[in-house]
Amino acid sequence: MRFLPCMIVLLIIPLHMLAQPECLVFGKGGGIAGTATLYKILDNGKVYKGSGRVNILFTQQGKIPKSEAKRLYHDIRNLPDTTFSYPGNVYYFVQVIGDSTVHEYTWGAREFDVPDTLGSLYESAMNKLASLRYKKIKKPFK
Repeated sequence: MRFLPCMIVLLIIPLHMLAQPECLVFGKGGGIAGTATLYKILDNGKVYKGSGRVNILFTQQGKIPKSEAKRLYHDIRNLPDTTFSYPGNVYYFVQVIGDSTVHEYTWGAREFDVPDTLGSLYESAMNKLASLRYKKIKKPFK
């Protein structure tokens, strides 16, 4: 009988309200070398930095204030278009990685303009992430 109230609450709450992205990933890649640099941001403010070609290895950790991480999550959720995919030789991207979904915004092709809201969000986030102090982590991960 103790589980009945919990089950009722779970049935009442819409599933989309329970869903929260596991992480945000901002990055840049391509060019002659074909390498990418990624910044994985958790909602608690932890930031992991990785780079490579195919299997990106996250080897460094930094931190932003939790309030800034929450703001980034909020701003990403409010982007108007969820289907922006125009990569170029050098490409830029933002990923929202959830439990079973990945939403990705990719751009770089010169013939397509990046939406202003996406471009300014990316630029301000990357400036902040690039200026963080990172330390090596003991157990790098993919």
